[in-house]
Amino acid sequence: MELANEQLKQDLKQFDIGYITAPEECLLPSGALNEQYASDMHHGNHLYNEAVMRKITATISSLPLQTDITA
Repeated sequence: MELANEQLKQDLKQFDIGYITAPEECLLPSGALNEQYASDMHHGNHLYNEAVMRKITATISSLPLQTDITA
């Protein structure tokens, strides 16, 4: 899984698109999704979704405000 994430990060970087990793509190030391945050082996539940939204919100809030937007 980590290799696939690294490949995705590199692919997105070509287009200047950032990548937000899974919230650390949702992962086991092995990198697998903690059972508390999982709806099944590969998918997160509502607690995972909330953690991801907090991380996205924090990431966006930390970006500098850009006022010169051109098309």
